[in-house]
Amino acid sequence: MDDLSALRRQLLQAREARQALVERAGGAGCAVVFASTNIPGRDKCPPGVTHLLGQAVEKIVRSLSAEPLDHGLDGLGPWAAFGVRLPPDAVKRATIDIESTLPAGRLLDLDVYTADGQQVDRASLGLAARACLACDRPAVECMRLVRHSPDAVVAAAASLLHPHSVRSLADAFVTGARIELELTPKPGLVDRLDNGSHPDLSFDSMRRSIDLLPVYFEELLRAAGRVAPAGGGRIEPGEINLQACVEAGRRAERRMTEAIGTNAHKGYIFLAGLVLLAAATAPDHRGLRSRIRALARRILAPRSTVAPSQAAGFPSHGARARTEHGLGGINREALEGLPSVFDRGLPVLAAAPALSDEKDDLGCGPVAGHLLMAALMQTVEDTTAVHRCGPTALARLRADGAHLQQLIGRGQDHLPWLAALNAEYQRLNLTMGGVADCMAISFALHNWLAPIRGLAGLKARAGPRYTDP
Repeated sequence: MDDLSALRRQLLQAREARQALVERAGGAGCAVVFASTNIPGRDKCPPGVTHLLGQAVEKIVRSLSAEPLDHGLDGLGPWAAFGVRLPPDAVKRATIDIESTLPAGRLLDLDVYTADGQQVDRASLGLAARACLACDRPAVECMRLVRHSPDAVVAAAASLLHPHSVRSLADAFVTGARIELELTPKPGLVDRLDNGSHPDLSFDSMRRSIDLLPVYFEELLRAAGRVAPAGGGRIEPGEINLQACVEAGRRAERRMTEAIGTNAHKGYIFLAGLVLLAAATAPDHRGLRSRIRALARRILAPRSTVAPSQAAGFPSHGARARTEHGLGGINREALEGLPSVFDRGLPVLAAAPALSDEKDDLGCGPVAGHLLMAALMQTVEDTTAVHRCGPTALARLRADGAHLQQLIGRGQDHLPWLAALNAEYQRLNLTMGGVADCMAISFALHNWLAPIRGLAGLKARAGPRYTDP
């Protein structure tokens, strides 16, 4: 069977399974709302699609007192089903209002069915057909006359979805930082057991610091002039105001210092902010690394109006380590488009589901997290470690990362060894903040680029009655 035939078969099976679900749900004697997305092209679940559907889910639950039935993801994309004990015609009008109030609502399909499985469509209510994605004419007419090329329709959908893609990445950066914090044990780093080599930090203070990140990401995007307020809107064209973005980063650092007495996420503010801005400059994720490199060059150029020593996210200790020991550190990582993340971290997480039965919010588990840590210990030029313990610290991280990778590869219990290593790092005052930052970035991008994991967000928005997919 060729790829096209396999795709058609997959889509047909998805449609049949959805129809069967609707019929079962209608048997309970209530109207059924089946919420899904209509994304043109082969990729039915690009970054941002679960964020868009999540907004619709919130409105459905709130405006219709809808009862969540189930949710999942298939060949057609993510979906969620609800039972509603209201007249089907009224439910349909409400879902049309939801579609029309969300800027990317044209990409939603909020289908309504009666208790006996009959679909309530716009025509039955005397309403006009939906408009085309690429123009304001009826979609069915444009499809029949083939007015637009497939590429034009896909591009129009990407433009509508882009604000949701950017916001879903901001959400993913918060989740990634939380998963990195939760991973236990981590030598020299704060985790659920202890504060590693950081007497000024604790698990609770780190968690409070992470809770402040959403404010920063919102301010960053507004300062850059890229995204309208959270209610929606298209991304505005034009040059990013880097100085305004740096000021947003400085405010984030001050908030964190005021909240916990120190700046626990200085490097992460810079790296996550850099990737977020790079993602905001184009309608999809292709070419993301080249945009990261371009933005980093603008910030780090010798004649840049944004002085690197003053820019948010450039730790002063790291700057000294780079100067004294000729290291690239966070600067080189940014200028090269995060090779530690894209070339080492993400490939590890791509293989993660096979590594552990105990899963976290990314669908992987602590074994995958520790294997990610092992890989990054061997590649990140961690200036935090060098500041603490000199240039030999990098060799120590490389060797320990390689040994950890070997232990996991042989299927041995690596946790006792990590606990002993943590004690040794505490004795040496050794830590690896750069590794931690790249771990959190890797978790975040893994989440964002594989949005099936974003289905957890639908469960959170709609309440505890959802069954796990």
